[in-house]
Order: sequence, then structure tokens, then C-alpha cells
Amino acid sequence: MGDQRDTILIVDDDEFNRELLGEFLDILGYASVSASNGHEALDRLSPDISAVLLDVMMPHLDGFEVTRRIRLHNTCSDIPIILVTALTNLENKLQGVEAGANDFISKPIDLTELRIRLNAQIKMRHATLALAAVHDQELAIAAEIQSTFLQGLPPVNIPGVSIAAFTKSSAKIDGDFYHFFAYNGRHLDIAVGDVMGKGIQAAVLGAAVKSAIQKAISRSLVLSMGELPCVEDIVRRIHRDMTPHLIQLETFVTLAYMRVDLDLKCLSLVDCGHTGLINYRLRDSHCGVLHGDNLPLGVVAHETHSATVVPFESGDIFVLYSDGITESENSEGEFFGELRLAAIVKEKHACGTEGILQAIRSAVLDFTGTSPMADDQTCVVLKIDES
Repeated sequence: MGDQRDTILIVDDDEFNRELLGEFLDILGYASVSASNGHEALDRLSPDISAVLLDVMMPHLDGFEVTRRIRLHNTCSDIPIILVTALTNLENKLQGVEAGANDFISKPIDLTELRIRLNAQIKMRHATLALAAVHDQELAIAAEIQSTFLQGLPPVNIPGVSIAAFTKSSAKIDGDFYHFFAYNGRHLDIAVGDVMGKGIQAAVLGAAVKSAIQKAISRSLVLSMGELPCVEDIVRRIHRDMTPHLIQLETFVTLAYMRVDLDLKCLSLVDCGHTGLINYRLRDSHCGVLHGDNLPLGVVAHETHSATVVPFESGDIFVLYSDGITESENSEGEFFGELRLAAIVKEKHACGTEGILQAIRSAVLDFTGTSPMADDQTCVVLKIDES
């Protein structure tokens, strides 16, 4: 068993039984700690405990109730529980299984039976922990890859615009992504997407869509013979490449694709089922939300994509975001919402893009408090520099 012995928590209201079990465990090579009742057992529970030997018939909290509470524990819910009982009828065993027990040992305790059943549970726990460690390592590598390839850094060398971006995952990795492509210093494309679901599958699909975006841009540039391809054509190519695969996988991706044209002083947006685009106008202090009418990628095989064109002036601001921001909930189940987001952009319009971004992040955090993140949060803030 190695140099460090597994520790077993013995829970029994009878002191003699606790001492006897402790001696048995010492013979079998285990360390032990003991508790004389259910409350004490819950207090002594920790991730360092490898298994629990739990008496069923105890006052105040019986073994079934202690089992249920262990299964609701924040950090110890997966510890194996073996119920030690003189009860042999099927109804009691079913009650133990329903509460979350892993196994049973009958009284009086047989040393050989104890060894076999305890060893089996300990080995299973070690295997589970080893798999979890490998999974965590894979997630860490995937998260690093995601931060490098799915997000990256916004361009900083385009005269006339300032950009800031952030993404925060509700898990270790997610399916949110953004992409920037500058053509000639006067035109900038920005895409923000959200893959349905979470975890590795969502991140892989996000990477695939981002690759499809880059490929669509490259193909469009080649076929346009050096002319600037329109955003509708680029999105059509992305749709054509990705939608058959997404339909087969029974998933979808929302996508907002926009182009900033500094020569024509306008922005073109193709919104494929995404959250919309916050637009603040400095001239009249109006701040609203623009929405397109296209479906997400992966919903229908054939879709006619159209762009919304918005003129802009110096000082105007555009914000792309994922629904993880607007659908963040507080303790009362209320959504953060578009109106709050637009109000922050309007209030902080004189700040730089980083200042606006930090204000949004702080406001969402203050709003949700201790409520856990239910979805990934992504935001891109673009400001037309004032002349």
C-alpha cells in the first residue's frame, strides 16, 4: 500500500465496536480515525479520508441519514461508504443504496470479508482519483491551447480604433471564441461566437468554427481578386462549411460577424442568432442594441445571410458580448440583461476600451455576488477614436 496508509473513518456509537474495528484496520494496514455519532463523523470528514465504515443503528442521526449528508458534502461526496449493520432484510439494504452507500458489511464483522470489501472500494477510489487527475491535466492543457488559439490578443496597431476583449469560462474550458482580422489598416473584421454546451467538445467545435472563419476569409480574398469581400459572403462560406457537421452533431453555434470600415465610416453586422450589438453614439448620447435576423449556424442547411449597416462617428462605441453576461443571474434569479449592459457603456463612454471592459466585468460580478457562473462570459469593446 506504499509508505502512506489509507485512512478509514469509523463511525459507531459503541466504543467497543470502534476499538475492535480500529484493531482490524491496523492488522489490514490501514490507519483509522473514529467518531461516536453522526454529527462528529460529519465534522471529521475530509478529502484525506479514503473510506467510511458507518454503523446504521445510531441515535439522533442514523447511518442512512449520515450517508445522505456525506453525498451532499462539497468536497467529500465521492468517498466510499460501507454500512456496518446487523440488518439483513432487503428493504434496509435498498434504503442504504438509495441513501448512497457503496457496500455493506454484516455484524458480527468477519476480518476476511472486511479486507475484501474495503480493498475493493479503496482500489476503486484510487482509480477514480487517478482518472480525475489525468482529466484535470488534459483540461489544463486544453485551456492553455484555447487561450492561445481561440482568443488571442486584439490588434493594437490600427489607427482610428481601440479594442479590448476578455473571456471567462464557467468551466475550465468553454466554447466561446473571438477572432480579429485586419485587412489594410482601414478595415477590421471581428467575430464573436458561442458554441452550445461546455467543456472539451464545445472548445473543439469553437476551434473548428474559428478555423472555418479564417479559411472563409482567405478564400473570399482569393476569389475577389484583391477586392475586399463583403461580410455576407464570408458568413455564407462559414455557414456552408460548418452547418452540415453541426447538424450531424445536433448542436449549433451563434455568431456575430462585423466589419469596421474606417474609410466609409460604417460598420456592417451579420448576426447569426447571437446576442446583439451594443451601439453608443457620442453625438446624441443614444445607446441601443442592434439585432440581426439570421439563424445560428447548424440550425438549417440553407440560409440567406444579410448584413445590417450602421454609420459611425468619432467617439462611438460598439460592444459584442455573449449571453453569459446578459443572462448572469443574481440570488433572486434576475438576469443582468441588455439594459444594464447598455447603461454601463453609456455611463463609461468617456473611458478607454479597457476601462469600459473592466466596468462591465465589475458590474456583473457585483450583480451576481456569490452566485456561480452558469455560462461562459465573453465581451469585445471597440471604440472609434475621437479626432
